[in-house]
Amino acid sequence: MDISKLKRPAHPTKTPIILFFNGSFAPIHDGHILAIKATKEQLEANHNYEVLGAYLSPAHPIYIQSKLKEKIFSSHHRMELCFLAADKFDWLMIDTWEMMQQQFVSYVIAIPIFYERLKKHCTFLKDLKFMISWVVGVDSFVTCVKYPDISVLTCVRKRDGYEQKIDYLKQRIAAGDEIVYIDTEDLNISSTKIREAALSGTSLEAFYRHSPELSHYIIQNKLWHPPDDSFRRSLETQTISDFETSLFLKDQVSAEKLTDFLREGKWLAADEKITSASISPLGHKFGLSGNLFLLSDIKYDPSPLNESRPSSLVVKFAGEAGGFKESRHSEKKFYSMVAPLSDNLIVPCYSVFDYKGKSIFLFEFIKNQTCIHYSVGLSYPLTLMALREMARFHAKYRGIDLPLLSLNSQETMKWLRLSFQYACPRLRSVGEQTYEHFSKDSDEKLESLVEQLSLSPFQSIVHNDPWIHNWMFSTDLQNEYSSASGKDRTQLCFDIGHPRSIINGVTLLDWEYTVKGNPLFDVNFFLWSSANENDLKNSELEFLQFYYSQVCHFGVTGYSYHQCLKDYNNSKILAFRRLLGPFGFLVSPVFKDHEHNFGNLRGNINLMLETLLPDNLKLKTTPKTKEKTNLPDNCCVN
Repeated sequence: MDISKLKRPAHPTKTPIILFFNGSFAPIHDGHILAIKATKEQLEANHNYEVLGAYLSPAHPIYIQSKLKEKIFSSHHRMELCFLAADKFDWLMIDTWEMMQQQFVSYVIAIPIFYERLKKHCTFLKDLKFMISWVVGVDSFVTCVKYPDISVLTCVRKRDGYEQKIDYLKQRIAAGDEIVYIDTEDLNISSTKIREAALSGTSLEAFYRHSPELSHYIIQNKLWHPPDDSFRRSLETQTISDFETSLFLKDQVSAEKLTDFLREGKWLAADEKITSASISPLGHKFGLSGNLFLLSDIKYDPSPLNESRPSSLVVKFAGEAGGFKESRHSEKKFYSMVAPLSDNLIVPCYSVFDYKGKSIFLFEFIKNQTCIHYSVGLSYPLTLMALREMARFHAKYRGIDLPLLSLNSQETMKWLRLSFQYACPRLRSVGEQTYEHFSKDSDEKLESLVEQLSLSPFQSIVHNDPWIHNWMFSTDLQNEYSSASGKDRTQLCFDIGHPRSIINGVTLLDWEYTVKGNPLFDVNFFLWSSANENDLKNSELEFLQFYYSQVCHFGVTGYSYHQCLKDYNNSKILAFRRLLGPFGFLVSPVFKDHEHNFGNLRGNINLMLETLLPDNLKLKTTPKTKEKTNLPDNCCVN
């Protein structure tokens, strides 16, 4: 539980109180912020309370689903918006207990538990008599239950209307009910109006005059799009430019439109056509870097000879990925120049072409391979397999001169800076000293690290995003190597790492962030986003030594183990910055108390943070013995 902004009582004559404001926050807006701010100010000025801190508690996704229906958006974005709103105040925090439960929990249960959790986690609250101010809107106070021993019901008028309820509320206060009424300025704002404005493309400025960073986040992450009904209404006059949109309405895509699209990419000749195909989106609707669709059971006319045309295709529409403007160009260059020369680590790409401001990729559909969820993490053997395949790839393309961006290019550096600047405030929930340690002279440190990595003798193609969901393993490998139990790890390491061993069924996806640079960045990013947390605690150095041995196996010379370890430690800080961008909220101490589907990834990022703190910044530089790590004879260990 985040207690970083709670302050100790300083006024013995006042009653200590902590604010608890729960709700949908879908999305949070200036009205919510004004309500919690006005509550704090008026309780302290007019009611003899001392506010020790305040919490926003976003509601459970099940409740949001029932309320918003098709206008729902991800819990991650809802939570990030709340964190952004709280960052400006040194007394406001986010409590994620409600939204992280396995099922919806009524406030009747949530508030007493919130009180007990505060006493458990905050030392100075254990023996202190304090109150909870449960902040609710006037529109819903009549359904609220009071807890006389621990809470004060605080009702806020957030907007006009509800005059009858306000009159009833004042009558109850006059009759002696312990209710505090907070009157605020009417901003004429509601989450419903914001969603409607976003759907219609109207400016959000009026809703976020005091918090423009929230409207920027909504626009940047495209949290709402026109509903399917409007898509359907446009289908009658649809041209090929609407093709991507219509794929989400798979029953509305005709064979003729599909044929026109594939002819545009030179996949079909003028005398060829598609007679039928099944269409299904892959991954999340409106993906971060591009939408994916599976075209299966494709029927061609005329029928291809010798199965020269696949019956299944994966289509990717690649735009700008996560603020990295060169992403679609990098991926296009990679699949046009590198992928044809490579091997089974990369999904075969049949065609790449530009289309309506995006790059279109036609991939082979890889059967019998699946991703492993980040809440579990990769087993020890699968981690070794992925490291071996990365080492083989990095060794193969060492020093290759391709027109890809470098890790130290202006575009890449700008992207790394912005990602870190956005996520760094999350570190405040860990502690102010931790935040200052990482944020002080941040840009100068970044430039120094990147410069050191650029001077390393080992340069290659860097995937730049090899986290667990970009790896696919065959079901046979997963079944055989789901754990290391019953196998001697040293022997397993040798079996997998032997230069004559062949690994089939391992694929690395999504090369949109590809750059040229030091490959140890990939090793770091992969391990800390993908390996099992316990394996990282016990075997981090072993994983690095194994990767180094494989790089040597595949022909890299003139690269010492000492330099490899130095590159690993330097790139570890860069990898942490990258991971902090999309997953910065996981460093909050509150995530250590609850089980939810970020489990392994949450543990890894917090463990990574611990290893980067000043007292534990570097790995030990003494490697294990050759017998234990199976380093090859040509390995240079310093």
